Parts: sequence; structure tokens; C-alpha cells
Amino acid sequence: MRAILLFVFVSILLALPVGAMPPSTPPASDWTTASGVLFVENVGQFDPGARFQVLGSDRTLWLADDALWITLLEQPADAGSGSSLLAPAPQPIRNAVHLKLSYQGANPHPRLEAFGPLSTRVSYFIGNDQTRWRADVPVWAGVRYVDLYPGIDLEVSSEGGQVVQRLVVRGGGNRSQRLAQVKLQVEGADALHLEQDQLQVETALGEYALALPRLSGNAADAVTMTPQVKAQAVLWPFSKTSNPSSNVLTVSEPSGGLLYATFLGGSHSETGVDIAVDTEGQAYITGDTMSTDFPATQGPGYDTDVNGEREAYVLKLDATGTQLLYATFLGGSGYDYGSGIAVDAEGQAYIAGRTESIDFPVGPGYDTTNNSPGAMFDCFVAKLDATGTQLLYSTFVGGSGEEMSRGIALDAEGQAYVVGITTSFDFPATQGPGYDTSNDGFGDAFVVKLNAAGTDLVYATFLGGSSTDEANAIAVDSLGQAYVTGMTMSTDFPAAQGPGYDTTLSDDGTDAFAIKLDAAGTNLVYATFLGGNKADNGYAIAVDALGQAYVAGETGSADFPVGPGYDIVHNHGVDIFLVKLGADGMNLVYGTFLGGSGHDYGRDIALDAAGQVYLVGYTTSTDLTLGPGYDTTFHNVTDALVAKFDASGKNLLYGTFLGGESNDFGMAIAIGADDHAYVTGTTSSGDFPAALGPGYDTSHSLPGVDADAYVVALSTIPNLPVRCYIPSILR
Repeated sequence: MRAILLFVFVSILLALPVGAMPPSTPPASDWTTASGVLFVENVGQFDPGARFQVLGSDRTLWLADDALWITLLEQPADAGSGSSLLAPAPQPIRNAVHLKLSYQGANPHPRLEAFGPLSTRVSYFIGNDQTRWRADVPVWAGVRYVDLYPGIDLEVSSEGGQVVQRLVVRGGGNRSQRLAQVKLQVEGADALHLEQDQLQVETALGEYALALPRLSGNAADAVTMTPQVKAQAVLWPFSKTSNPSSNVLTVSEPSGGLLYATFLGGSHSETGVDIAVDTEGQAYITGDTMSTDFPATQGPGYDTDVNGEREAYVLKLDATGTQLLYATFLGGSGYDYGSGIAVDAEGQAYIAGRTESIDFPVGPGYDTTNNSPGAMFDCFVAKLDATGTQLLYSTFVGGSGEEMSRGIALDAEGQAYVVGITTSFDFPATQGPGYDTSNDGFGDAFVVKLNAAGTDLVYATFLGGSSTDEANAIAVDSLGQAYVTGMTMSTDFPAAQGPGYDTTLSDDGTDAFAIKLDAAGTNLVYATFLGGNKADNGYAIAVDALGQAYVAGETGSADFPVGPGYDIVHNHGVDIFLVKLGADGMNLVYGTFLGGSGHDYGRDIALDAAGQVYLVGYTTSTDLTLGPGYDTTFHNVTDALVAKFDASGKNLLYGTFLGGESNDFGMAIAIGADDHAYVTGTTSSGDFPAALGPGYDTSHSLPGVDADAYVVALSTIPNLPVRCYIPSILR
């Protein structure tokens, strides 16, 4: 770990700049220290009027609530002469100019959110009063002014060693009219004039250039006028050069954060639906395929023969993502789909799915007879040994109607918990034991728990009301209590009885829900709706060691319950949501949207030991702001996305698009060692990152026509730890 000694002798009022560019004479690295451009948070070491500092060689940038300030220092006649790092030469008093940059008519108290936490830490040990010392001060890649104007955020970050600013326009409406409100005011300058995308600022120390703010995504299309200087203000102060990928400082490993990426496909269509990872970083994937030349034909695996037109599959990749350890079909002569996968400590995979095949491979198992042969789907649950060549158990779960499984989870004893949807009035839940043994409506959610041998049901229960109800995901805590999320249209859904955060179905009549079952499966610990005035659906759930549940999905509701959180303003159309519930299910610890001007869909989440949430989904929003991450540029049509939130839910630690020239969807995520994220989904793009590798297969089978499954492994802690100690600063 490096320790960097910086001796800084600066006399400062209060100053912060936006996008300051160097004058013609100073070096281009004015904002860059040995550790890069650092946005240092004020935790008591500065005047309380300053929220963040960026220190440069001849200037200092300060971020205040209502303005951006910059202090410009006179260049020394012979900078650095007769000095050394440990014994700097005496510095003469240098003249300074203080510039104040503010936005006319803006919110005087916007919410400031730091983003892109850096492992670099700055410590202040000044004087002999230890109460004034500040150790390990947080350092960030940038700061966001949320709602500087209604629906318009200002982001201050860096690019190429220079501080830049960017305006992010959220939501719909008349963008041109909204942008017309933005006026940049510069105080402290002798004169201002424009030269292309730069504002030339004349001062007593010479002329300096400030880069005009950039606009996010297609917001640039709404700019109808060129910038104009009027007195101390700039009207339409926007750069004509749009660069949507430069919104944040990306600090990454040499690989750019991509550990490996591979296609999984054949000459027809595949989906990647769910993924699990073991302690050695080996990934297990399930989905379905229509390809007769899918890798499962090569094995090794339990079944290497194509049985029907569409088959479920299971694949295991080595830790490098370049070798297939096994690949097998799971299916019969009908349609078969894999929908969920989990792996135990021995590397044995548990798969849930649905099948219409009467000859689906079963046994030993709880039920070896398809309950609605040839007409509708039954669920299946199967367990493979660590080599993928033996079926340890396989069972149907269903009734005379139709079933679809949506998710699977394991407890420490190897007992499998499966959720889904059933229309069967004779579903095994009628036999119990369970919380509800009656199908209540058009389709009910269900939860079943299988013993470790797969030969019997420990419990089975419906979860439903008089209308349609779906369970999409399940998590299990260390006590064997199950947490379930999904969608309900029933006013008499169990959440109406509580106890829970919200016991009323919203006016729209389609809400997400979260339910906690006791270990016996016979009682609800809590049940709550999660929704607003439009359609809402829960697709993913996770639980931490304290029994706090994290739920993600998508919402069209502007009044969906959020806050505190990263984004508490609904953006447009369908947004991703992420909420954290208290252990008793009675309160919202945090809640946030994630989205842009298009539609954004949350499909899965994973949780690390620090309570940080990893989310995967897909988006059509060209102006969605992500980063720092592997790829911060939206590609085309629909892109997959990966986002990582800190434990407070207020900061986006990592964010990346995964996409190419066609449609790309992110469906599932798992977290391995070192917080590496493993993602699967479906892509039709020949130039998807898997084409770059390294990976088992770097060629898409039929880009733009059929879809391949994919697996991508990402490092979400992209920068190496550095500590920066500043032992002497004059205030």
C-alpha cells in the first residue's frame, strides 16, 4: 500500500469550480495528484460551507450547496526551485483570484450525493489538538447535485485529469423549455467571452478557460440556441460536443473490470435465465435452448442427446470462464425450461423449471408422474452431482392445472425451496402442511419445501387471493425462514391482513409484495404490498444476516414508496426499484429508483456481507447514468445493465451497460469471492462483450437473428487501495 506525502500551502476563501480547464501556460494536470483527481469529502476538516474539495497544483475546487467555487493561484516565478519532496523550499505569498460559479434560479439547497467511492483515503493531522484531526476521509470520483433544477441534476466529475460538469435531464416533458431555465453565472471575473465550447474568463492573473457543461444522452437534441454571454451570465451554457460516456471518472483494473465473457449457444436460440457461483468462482447456469448443436451435445453431462424442440440445460464453467466443466440437457419430448439454479457447498446443482414432457427424467423423487401430460406444464426440481453426470433426484411438482416455477433457494441442510405460479386446485399445497391450503383465485403463488433427498414435501402453501398472484423469487435465512416476492392483483391477498409496511392494494390493482414465512411454512411473520398508482412487480429478493429483506423489480408508479435512496424521483415509464425492509417488515429502511427516459427493468439482485446490493436488469434509456464501471455508454435498442449500491442505498458504487448492436437482456446475478459479479442473460448482438473474451466461446451463433445465452464476470471493485496523507494544510 502506497503512502503519498503532499505538502500543501494554500490560502483559500471558499471556492469550487465546475469544469475548470487550465490556462494556456500551466501544465495539463492541474487537478491531478499522484492518486488522480480526488473529490475529498468535508467531515470537519474544512469550513462547514464547503462540502467537497478538489485540490490542484495551481487551483482549488470547492463544492458548496449553492455554488461551485474556484481559487486560482498565481504561478510562481520559478516553481519548485531548490525544493524537494521532504523539504520544500519556502514559498512566497501568491496572489489569488476567487471565482464563484452558480446557476441562476436554481434550487438553493439541492441534495448533494457523492458517487464512485475510491479506495484512496486522505487523512488530516493538523496541529496538536487531536479533536481536530480527521483520519481516513472519504474520497469520491464525483458529486451529483440532485434536482439543481426540477428534474435536472448537475454532476461534477473528471476526465483526463480535468474537472468536468454534466447536466442530466430526467423524465419527459418539453426538454427544450426545461433547459431554457439553465443560466450559468460567473462572479469574480473581469470579463467573459466564448470560444467554441469554452468560456474564457479574464482575471487579474491572466485568462483561464472553463469548459461549458455537457448534456446527458439525447438531452443535447433539445438545445435550440447557441450559448450567449450577457453581463456575468451565460445563457444556454451547453457544450455542443456531446459525450455521454464521460460523466464520471472510471477507475478500473487494467482489464477494465471485465474478468471474462462468453457466449453460450448453438445454431438456434437460447436464453440464460439464472446463475449460481461456488466458493471457487465456478459458475452454474440454467435456461433453455432450441439448438441441436448446443454445447450440451459435447458434454460431459448427464444427458447429451437432444430430446425435444426446446430443452432445459445446465452448464458449469471453470473459474476462468474459458472451459466448460460440464453441460447437460434436462428434458423430454415436450417443451422444457430451466428457471432457477442454486449450488451447495459440495458443488451440487439444484435446478427448478417447468416441463410439459411426460418422459421428463425423474426419480428418485417426491412425484414421478406428470400431473397434466401433454396439455400444460408441471414444475420440476432436480439435483445434479458435482460432475454434472448423475441425477441425484428429480421430481415433478404440480396438479391438474398448470404450474410455472420462478425461483429456487437452499438452506444449509440442502433442502430446496421453490416458488412459482399454479392454476391447479389440487396442487400439493392442498395437502399441506402450510399457511394456506386452498387455491383462492385465477392463479395463486406457491411455496414448496423439499427435504434434502427430494423425496417428500416438508411443507407446501398457496399465497393468494381472489384474483391473480405470482411468486417470482425466494430467499432463505439461517433459521429456515422463507422470503418471497412477486406480484398480486388481489385486494384480499395475505398482505391485506399484515402485519406489514403497507396493507392496502394500490388503486391500479397490481402491486409487488414481500412475504416472510416462518420455518414451518405455516405462519406469516409479515406480509406487505409494495406499490403505487401504476403497475408494480417484484422480481428479486435477498436477505441479510439480520433478517432484513431487499426487494427489486420494476414500477410505473411515480408514487412508489422510496427514500432515502440514490434516486427518489421517478424518471419515466417503467423504472427499476430497490427497497430494503426492516426485519419486522414494518418499515422501509431505504428505497430508490434507477432509470432514465426510456423503460428500465430490474430482474435479479445479490447481496454481499457488507450489505451492498448488486442488481441486474435491462434498459431502453439512452440517458441512464451509470458508472464507474466497465462500460458507461448505452449501445442500441435494449442494453443489459449491472449496478452496485452501497449499504445505505444512497450511492451507486458501480454501474455498467452490457450490450452491442442489437437487443441484450440481463436476467440473473450471483456474487463470488472478492465481490466479483457473475451475470447471465440473453443477447442478439454479435459485438456483445463476449466477442472480446476471454471466454469459452467468443462467437455469436447468429447475431441479429437468434439469441445466445451469455455469462459475464465483472470486478466491481475496480481501483487498487491507496492512502494519501496530507500532514500540513493551512486553513
